[in-house]
Amino acid sequence: MTGNIAVTPERRTDLAKPTLSSQRKLLICVFLLIATLGPDLLCSSAYSSQQSEDPRTLAPGVPVDQEIAGGQSQIWQVFLSSGDYLRLSVDRKRINIVAELFAPGQSRQSGDKPLLSTADGNALTSHQGVSVFSYIAESSGSYRLEINASNKEPAPKRYTMKIEEQRPATPEDKIRVAAERAEFEGVRTRDSVTMEGRRQTIAHYERSLALWRELGDRKSELRLLQRLINHYHLLGDIQVALGYAGKGIEIAQALEKRYDEANLNAMLGNIYQDLGNNQQALDAFSQARETFASSSSRMGEATAIENIGISYHLLGDPQRAIGYFHQAAATFSSMRHKSMECKSFNDLAAAYLKLGDLEKALDFQNRALALAREIGDVMIVARTL
Repeated sequence: MTGNIAVTPERRTDLAKPTLSSQRKLLICVFLLIATLGPDLLCSSAYSSQQSEDPRTLAPGVPVDQEIAGGQSQIWQVFLSSGDYLRLSVDRKRINIVAELFAPGQSRQSGDKPLLSTADGNALTSHQGVSVFSYIAESSGSYRLEINASNKEPAPKRYTMKIEEQRPATPEDKIRVAAERAEFEGVRTRDSVTMEGRRQTIAHYERSLALWRELGDRKSELRLLQRLINHYHLLGDIQVALGYAGKGIEIAQALEKRYDEANLNAMLGNIYQDLGNNQQALDAFSQARETFASSSSRMGEATAIENIGISYHLLGDPQRAIGYFHQAAATFSSMRHKSMECKSFNDLAAAYLKLGDLEKALDFQNRALALAREIGDVMIVARTL
């Protein structure tokens, strides 16, 4: 029987969580990493140096809707005075691109390090794929913004970007930039498998959380609470994780952030299941399902349905669990999400085995193994075998 699954903010795609504690904790780390960075988690070698001829100027408040081909780089320039605050948004629109900001006179071709890069986790990225930069200029001049499209993109696609704010920095802007930098440091260390590394990540996130609260930015507070819940859960600090989840749900409801509310309920379900409180886990996953549905998140709803099935199985009702697993598998299949469909097949095999139906158990296990080999998922193949 594989374990429960939850949708995360980052990034959070990549949602299965095995029952065994060690496997669950490893996968949460991996999925949290992918959920936050999403398509930006790509090697620089995946991008070519083919560039547009002349830099174009990006003006404050004027949105840009641009087409870019795979392997192409487009160059933009932003004029800043020393002490200016810049806030820039880039909407990837389902294309694998990396955005990088360079100081005046610098570029990637010259081997210079960017001031900010989505590939390095220097931008806040929502689950819809919108990345946001914040920067306070240290010198006056023309800053270079490079947009690089992955060579793996089969056809030209569009992205949009906009300078949301550009003005002399205020004291609040400096706090905001400090809050984002602390969060970025947490992003860089969050995949650590050591206790010390995880505590460092928590320290960065706690620092960021305190600064966002100082600014009264409840949306950012909500985001940091979700990051922290996952890491406290990994460390086994369950009471802290539960407290943050309750606070997060309260904020999500106040802000009418239905997706985040659903995600937090799914996190609660994970925690309760680890504690062996399977009825509370079932209640939390059921609430998550309802809320994901109201926010039109098919993936979130399907993973919640899968988790409901797991909860019924653990409560000793595999027959009822089977109905939920079939429903989840059908949705994952319609979405062409083969890794999650594979997980549903594994769970169906376990449920039928529990009922003593060896023929159906073997059938679904073989289906899971075939899918796992098709997508080249070594971990799933190993678990299935």
